[in-house]
Amino acid sequence: MHQLVEPSAELIDAAVAGVPAERREQAKVDLPHDYHAGTFETSLTLWLAPGSVSPVHKDLPDCPRFRPDPTLLRAASAAELGRRHALSAELRFAAWGLGWMKLRPFPGYTGRPAWATAAIGEAFGELLLDMYARAVPEILDGRRPHPPAVMSWLTRLTLGGRLPSGASLS
Repeated sequence: MHQLVEPSAELIDAAVAGVPAERREQAKVDLPHDYHAGTFETSLTLWLAPGSVSPVHKDLPDCPRFRPDPTLLRAASAAELGRRHALSAELRFAAWGLGWMKLRPFPGYTGRPAWATAAIGEAFGELLLDMYARAVPEILDGRRPHPPAVMSWLTRLTLGGRLPSGASLS
């Protein structure tokens, strides 16, 4: 989850390794905002469970451009000023997600699903699995602390889940 919120350079490089060279720079820019059914999630699914992906993804237009939620971006800036880097990254991630949710008509996907391939999914997925395989034994053996929960502040923000998901923060 931490790699989803703030992908490392190593993950970004692996994710775009299978992208054609002429699209690679754009794919690097897209990755942090490509969270649902875009190039990378669709590619992972094409690699792991190709029969579950409709071929219609090849004909979908790119997700329309969208802007992050300004209220959450201000909160992210405040968190960064307070030296709360992880919280700031989470708030930026949420700001972009909320901005995407405000698109009308809502496309239901991000990024560029037409670019998805099993090869991209394999390159991206293999590194994720390798990262996981390295971390888990160290955490279970006590040689490495477990990472903090991602977005633990959501519980309080949503009043323990009682706040409707369509509620606005602005």
